[in-house]
Amino acid sequence: MCIRDRSYSPLDYIKAYASNSCVGVIRKNNEDRIVVEVKIPKPTQKEQSYWPEISYFAVYDGHSGVTCSEYLQHLLHVYLLNDQQFPFYPKEALMSSFAKAEQGLMNISCLLYTSPSQRDQRGSRMPSSALKKKY
Repeated sequence: MCIRDRSYSPLDYIKAYASNSCVGVIRKNNEDRIVVEVKIPKPTQKEQSYWPEISYFAVYDGHSGVTCSEYLQHLLHVYLLNDQQFPFYPKEALMSSFAKAEQGLMNISCLLYTSPSQRDQRGSRMPSSALKKKY
């Protein structure tokens, strides 16, 4: 379990956060991956002057290996933040980011696994939130 420090600013909307991931009863390995990004700065290539205070939380539940969950852990939020529609059209930006991640995963899968049956078994579920502070 990972517990982070409290935010000390009276204006902050995230007071504390924690994460927990465990192997469980049946599996020998934990295939889950977690991302916590608080107060994400505006990417340098973004041209708009307005950038809201954004935090991103995700749990990638790996299935049949860590390939997919690790890929998503490192890249999905990057795709989202760099999408030209984000932060003004978050739904569209998220759909575009999913498509980009899926294409990247398919490319990796074809390189790593020669058997189609192996490629079909790997995946991840992802409950996540991108929180934007209201002003």
